[in-house]
Amino acid sequence: MNTPPSAIDFEEAILGSLMLDKHCIDKCTDITPQMFFKNEHQIIFSNIIKLLSDNKPIDFLSISQSLKDNGQLEQIGGLSTLVFITSKISSSANIEYQKSILIQKFVQRELMRVCQQAMHKIWNDGIDPFKEKDLIIKELEDLNASKSVSFKKLDLIVDETLTLLEKIQSQDSLITGLDTGYLTLNKYLNGWQNSDLVIIGARPATGKTAFCLNLVTNIVRLNIPCAVFSLEMSSKQLVDRLISNVSNIEAYRLKSGDLTESNWTTLHTQQWTFPLYIDDTASLNILDFKARARRMVKDLGVKFIVVDYLQLMTTYDTGNREQQLGSISRGLKATAKELNIPIIALAQLSRDVEKSNRLPMLSDLRESGSIEQDADIVMFLHNQTDPMNEIVEVSVVVAKHRAGQVGLIDFEFQKGYQRFIEK
Repeated sequence: MNTPPSAIDFEEAILGSLMLDKHCIDKCTDITPQMFFKNEHQIIFSNIIKLLSDNKPIDFLSISQSLKDNGQLEQIGGLSTLVFITSKISSSANIEYQKSILIQKFVQRELMRVCQQAMHKIWNDGIDPFKEKDLIIKELEDLNASKSVSFKKLDLIVDETLTLLEKIQSQDSLITGLDTGYLTLNKYLNGWQNSDLVIIGARPATGKTAFCLNLVTNIVRLNIPCAVFSLEMSSKQLVDRLISNVSNIEAYRLKSGDLTESNWTTLHTQQWTFPLYIDDTASLNILDFKARARRMVKDLGVKFIVVDYLQLMTTYDTGNREQQLGSISRGLKATAKELNIPIIALAQLSRDVEKSNRLPMLSDLRESGSIEQDADIVMFLHNQTDPMNEIVEVSVVVAKHRAGQVGLIDFEFQKGYQRFIEK
């Protein structure tokens, strides 16, 4: 049987450098004991990490004493093993390169393990192949060993912040994120911020899909790529609404085909090259969403994503519905943070809002679970006039905002054109 991929010499070189040069540990905070192939090396590195967490010095003597105290010195072959490892090191200058080889071999072994397990499972006709596919994708996604350390020193963060503030001040607008297209909303949010999860809740037929299409249209008109995951409506239904908004043609004409010659002229002369991508897969699984969103960001440069709507997403979580939705909301937040883009997810509200005819509250999110906890911003749409009217007065309630103010913004919803106008 062939030996799994490994680089024993490099493992020894890393451990030797750590024992001889106390500054080397700062370059190795992104590796774990499991990345070492030899069990003895895993034990040694585990003790080094323990010393680090206890704020103790890391050198030959402290490591040997730690191994002795934990009854592991003989497991690694005694002091002679530590002496042998350190005797091979003349310089720690190449530790970055050695670490990259260590990680590469670890990822190779993990890929082999995942693939072998997958092969064993998929021979069983009783499995759900779609579920197994998603689980395999998730396991492969979790191989983030090669990611660099994510911490930053305070002075570097302050420098970045001041540079951003100088850039903002030199512009006409004080928006720090993507333009919402609405003046007052921008003042509340400073635009859509990267890595934010935004929940927009409303009762059915309140216009939440139309509102989000307005938000998306405002962004793609600036030639910024956006994506909409529509779990409720087909791509054609969404596009009909978008066409009505952009071309100023009543929605009913697009549905019935009752178009005037002027309407046809408008449709043919309007440029439809907006960088908008629509995925209308029904019952989309959160793992599939993460994979598709990642590809859209990487391949298409997508900067803004809308999910319509959250409660229609699925997960392989076997808990109750509240736990499942909690898993979905955490997945959405994790995706926004990983891809560093804003994600807006629409959500249904409970019937209590209609019964009491009051402004919505965070507790009105249906099967809320951790939705309100995971969200950076929660907004609600609330009809202030009869929803059957052609023009409806709608309040946008900013009920939660981690980084700013909350409050109420008045809009006018022109149903005929699927258009929201800030009053």
